[in-house]
Amino acid sequence: MLETVNRERDMEITISLPDKIACYLEGKWGNIESLLLEAIVLEAYREGAICAGKVRELLGMNTRLEADAFSES
Repeated sequence: MLETVNRERDMEITISLPDKIACYLEGKWGNIESLLLEAIVLEAYREGAICAGKVRELLGMNTRLEADAFSES
């Protein structure tokens, strides 16, 4: 008997920034990819689209307290 396995797949989103701007922003903010993921996750949480547990999962946090502190920022 075959079992069906539900696996979440990651959506890959690509944006284009001129190299000059990307380098400037990375120098100012660090990893732009991580920053954008955090911004999307935070906005989804604020709108009630995801719960704190999902915030923790998506951002690789270890504790609920860590997710709560991030969500309050």
